[in-house]
Amino acid sequence: MALARTALAVVAFGATAMLSPKAAPGQPAGGADGGAAPYASVSVQQVEALLDRRAGPDEWRRLGPAAVPPLEKIARGAGTPQRRREEAIRSLGALDGIPEAAAPLRQIASDPRAPEQDRCSAAFALAQQQGAAAVADLEPLLQDPSESLRAGAARGLGQAGGDDAKKALEDRLEQEEAPVVREAIQRTLTLMQP
Repeated sequence: MALARTALAVVAFGATAMLSPKAAPGQPAGGADGGAAPYASVSVQQVEALLDRRAGPDEWRRLGPAAVPPLEKIARGAGTPQRRREEAIRSLGALDGIPEAAAPLRQIASDPRAPEQDRCSAAFALAQQQGAAAVADLEPLLQDPSESLRAGAARGLGQAGGDDAKKALEDRLEQEEAPVVREAIQRTLTLMQP
């Protein structure tokens, strides 16, 4: 029964994708005449079907900003299994070039009530999604009381890259006392070396 629903969702998604006009990421909404929005709406079921088959970054980007609300709903759902939340967070990170995807990642990463693993995943996904622009959001996480989040933020800063990320890591290394976090920072700095 679940397989039939998933197959139906995939078929419905395919039909919607074929019938919906799309613009490339970064193009303005609507056509030249100001017509319909370039992205069709995307349901939670359509997103679940893509998560089930582990869709790649290109498939997520084709959905555009319309994928963000259902992915966020799954990522922040209290009843959503941990692995599914992590897949949704990772998929938000794959929406590079789509600025709307950054806001839920920032919220999850900075939410002290969110599960620690989700916060770490969101920090890394934000770096993946925003590149060097994520440094301003990730640097404060190096001060978080959670050692695993500080280590996750260090890895995220390594993913973001750039001189600002490197400086933030070097500054934190001087203050960090937790061995696991120090090791994560040192490893990240080593990987960042040209």
